[in-house]
Amino acid sequence: MANSRFKAGLAGALCAVLLIAGIGFTQTGGLRRENGIIIKAGTFIELTAGATVVAGNALYLDSNGKVQKLTSAQAANFIGIAYKGGASGDTIQVQITGVATAICDGNWVINDKVGGTGLTPAGALKTLASTAALGSGALTGTVTTLTGTASIGAGGTTVTSTAANGAIGTSALSSGALTGTVTTLTVNGDNPGARPYGRAITACTDTGTGSLLLSPTS
Repeated sequence: MANSRFKAGLAGALCAVLLIAGIGFTQTGGLRRENGIIIKAGTFIELTAGATVVAGNALYLDSNGKVQKLTSAQAANFIGIAYKGGASGDTIQVQITGVATAICDGNWVINDKVGGTGLTPAGALKTLASTAALGSGALTGTVTTLTGTASIGAGGTTVTSTAANGAIGTSALSSGALTGTVTTLTVNGDNPGARPYGRAITACTDTGTGSLLLSPTS
């Protein structure tokens, strides 16, 4: 019996020593390194709603630091996607990276770049056009007076006087109206007037919801 108590006491003492040693442990080698981090959903921040929002709404940050449904006028201020809805004053979880579910304006197909131009309704996202056209119109303006000296090359006739051969001199180019038409110019590639927020990874129909891989915002 006494032997059992002694063994139990010894085991307890050893545990205490190991615990103390563990607390005082100092790492002397390099830091542990991993190949990468797998994020199943994404990263989120909590912000206050400045108006009612629903899950899947694209959001922008207003001048009061609150989130509201994204509009075309606020496209440059996109902050993220509402994970859940709420009323004005509620704390909203906003997804800023990862795979998000958003409301569609128009149809998406997989690999479409998605952004916030021409949104109907507010808070929805749509596919960005792959080309952008500059409209045609009248080109008007005025050419200002140009000055310079006209160079006269050597010829076969000797000029003896202005009376016999006419006056030779320099003059300024006259100003006048510039008119014309600018033809339509098509730019290949992404729409230069809009920043994509991410790339569609599922198809989506108008006013429905679809998934997109959010790109980091700035």
